[in-house]
Amino acid sequence: MKSPLVRLPQVKPQPEGRPSACPRCSSPVLQARGKTRKPLRDLRLGEVLVQRYRCPACRHTFRHYPEGVDRRHQSRRTAALSALLWALGLSTRATASLLAGLEVALSAMSVWRGVLLLLREAKGLLGGRRVPCLGLDGFWARLQGKGRGLVVAV
Repeated sequence: MKSPLVRLPQVKPQPEGRPSACPRCSSPVLQARGKTRKPLRDLRLGEVLVQRYRCPACRHTFRHYPEGVDRRHQSRRTAALSALLWALGLSTRATASLLAGLEVALSAMSVWRGVLLLLREAKGLLGGRRVPCLGLDGFWARLQGKGRGLVVAV
């Protein structure tokens, strides 16, 4: 029996390099405008460093994010994990509850938005092929005095 290998997206703590051009006017000349810390809902990182830039040609300011981070409050890794748990059969509330047990606070609606985002990106990836289905359920329980997230796969 084949076991699928799932790789979650990487999340870097700070951006690497500079953007090549302004996203609005494509001018290659950019001025650095300072760094700021962005709070992040992620399994490993609580915040990342974000660099701000200004384009002198169109006067547009924008942020340059690290790999695995965009303007949303959750990382791409958290969004992918929540979408994976939902795809394996957990409800959005159960997924949010399981992630809360891992100290990543997301609402059920944030889980659903992450699912929709990844569905849009993966549209047409399977090309109509059918895949085997796996049943999965998860819950939060206290074991030996400590809270733990439990997942039962069938």
